[in-house]
Amino acid sequence: MKRQKDKSNVSQTTNSKEKKNSVITIVAFFVISSGATALLNKFWNAIFPENVFDNFLNRTVHIKWFITILLVELIVFGCSVYIRDHFIIKSNNNAAQNEQKRKDRLELALAKLNGLLELDDFNYIDGLQIYQYSQNNDSNGWHITLSFVDGAIRKGVDINAIEKAHFDFSHKKGKRIVSIKNEYKKSLSNKSPHSMVVLNDKVLSFVDEIMAELSALQRCSDIKPYHYFLYAVVLCYSINFELSPSFEKLNDEVRTELIKGRRTGILGSIIIDSYYIFSNENSDTKNRIYFSAPINMDKHIVLVGTINMDMLTDEIDVHQLCEKYIETIMQEEIEL
Repeated sequence: MKRQKDKSNVSQTTNSKEKKNSVITIVAFFVISSGATALLNKFWNAIFPENVFDNFLNRTVHIKWFITILLVELIVFGCSVYIRDHFIIKSNNNAAQNEQKRKDRLELALAKLNGLLELDDFNYIDGLQIYQYSQNNDSNGWHITLSFVDGAIRKGVDINAIEKAHFDFSHKKGKRIVSIKNEYKKSLSNKSPHSMVVLNDKVLSFVDEIMAELSALQRCSDIKPYHYFLYAVVLCYSINFELSPSFEKLNDEVRTELIKGRRTGILGSIIIDSYYIFSNENSDTKNRIYFSAPINMDKHIVLVGTINMDMLTDEIDVHQLCEKYIETIMQEEIEL
């Protein structure tokens, strides 16, 4: 698995530092130049009274002010460089310390995950992967960006990671997804049957709207990237809210492409902030089932677990097994 390097974040941080340094240099210039000019002027007048050079200065360039300004500029330049370099060094030291702390937290997280894989209760798990996501709006819509952080894999097992993925929605649909997500969390916390019924009606209406759009697709060439994500939203909602969308209304070839075209399973846990179980129909490995769960909502951290189905017996309930794993992992308090 490859470690994701987010170059955009580095660029933004660098630009921010450069702007900060420029402001510091300008402020230092004005403060020091004002003070230095006044002091040098008093010093010059104390040593050389005005009447000594009046006749000379009236006939030539005002040497006193020329030298004063030159000295001020040299002093200001030196002081500004010193102050700028001081803040740059301090800023770099803070950045290095924060980066080291992040590496230490990640190392601890991986140690915890590797420790879990050694437990007998986790012998069905082939790997645990850590992902982090961000959400943002721009002129083109609402976007979720998913990045692979790191993971722990059982020895002798090969698991591919999604290095980076983008899930794009229109503003309207993104707003409704966020609204459903917030109401879902609220309903789980207050355990109100009425609020859950109201939420179910909203979800059903949204699913019907998406299904109508997907049903209009008559061939695979009609499929746009966001259609894969909308189909994943329908699957997630149908499972978590126990809905029965009319998938038979979809064109057979279109539905097959929507299922196999993109890896969207992790999206399920992101849009509801809850665990989600899925399989990868586009994978050569058919004996695996996956679960994803948000383990730190504040930092948008999602954990993905890979279960080896060959290890399971018919008596084992996969959902209960996943819930047990997630509960144990949450107790480890994974931080980044």
